[in-house]
Amino acid sequence: CSCVIFPQPQENRLIVVQYADGLLHYSHFPYSLEEKDLSLCQAFEEIVESFHIDLLHIHHCMRTSFGFIDSAKKLGIPVIYNVHDYYALSPEYNLLRRDGTYHGVPKDDEYYDQYLCLTYGKWRTPIRKAIDQVDYIVAPSNSALAVFDQVYGDVGGSRYVIEHGTDPVHHMQNFEK
Repeated sequence: CSCVIFPQPQENRLIVVQYADGLLHYSHFPYSLEEKDLSLCQAFEEIVESFHIDLLHIHHCMRTSFGFIDSAKKLGIPVIYNVHDYYALSPEYNLLRRDGTYHGVPKDDEYYDQYLCLTYGKWRTPIRKAIDQVDYIVAPSNSALAVFDQVYGDVGGSRYVIEHGTDPVHHMQNFEK
């Protein structure tokens, strides 16, 4: 069986949707707002143990944690990271400035916040450590992968481009090599 984990931040919990025997099953795993990242990872590890998860396929970490990657690797679980947006590059996941104009990939020494205390480089440091542990990185296009690799091209596992609407079985055979 397979399951999907997604956040429900307004309820401070992760929800697991499992498809088994033709039915959808919902489970809820609460987390604490105090030390949120640690609490999210603990809830994730409980999910992994409860559902015997043997592969983590991340579509994005917005409202969850890049710490899930570290947790999965500690438990010996391979990780696939999909580049659906640019949240790993910038909190502005579509690379737009707050006024809606295109920013592009910010430099590490640029400041992210209006108080000039957090640079993109500092924000990316824990993400870089997480991405470095990923087994496979999948992007929907060469251009999306090129943008991602401007920051993380030197870390992480093998890269694959799987366009939306294509036959994933053909591409997945390459993962087995």
